[in-house]
Amino acid sequence: MKLRLLIHTCSNEHVARAALRSVGGELAARVVREADRSGKSVGAYVAQTLSDFERSADLIAWAAAERSSRDADQPLLAALYFVLDHTLRSGERCAAA
Repeated sequence: MKLRLLIHTCSNEHVARAALRSVGGELAARVVREADRSGKSVGAYVAQTLSDFERSADLIAWAAAERSSRDADQPLLAALYFVLDHTLRSGERCAAA
């Protein structure tokens, strides 16, 4: 449930950019580098990555993303961190805009 809320909310690239800024740290730096590599704005890259995850992630990844937000102080940011980190670690690239 939280994950679908995150995906819906961050479909707006301005909201997605702000959410990534809230996550911050090394993950945000990795996402910025990947967005630059893909020729997209950071917000567009995050929004597309979440959309791609919604469309193509398997049930194991979905369950892990949901678990990552359980009992977190900031569940939506925890789920965002999981999805972005999972995508970057797996070497997946978001679809062309």
